[in-house]
Amino acid sequence: MNVWDEAIHAYGKEIQNLKNILGDGGAEDYSNYQNIVGTIKGIEWSRQTLVEMVKRLHTENEED
Repeated sequence: MNVWDEAIHAYGKEIQNLKNILGDGGAEDYSNYQNIVGTIKGIEWSRQTLVEMVKRLHTENEED
């Protein structure tokens, strides 16, 4: 597993952890709920952007 795969895996684990917190009723109030959801959205965006960048990098390397 390379560093990119490790980062993508770590993002996925954290997303799942936060979803579990929400699923277990761990949000203390609506403000905390919004914060957790926003964090999930941010991590998902970061994860997807990293996946796309890695794919593009692999494609560029295969063309060379």
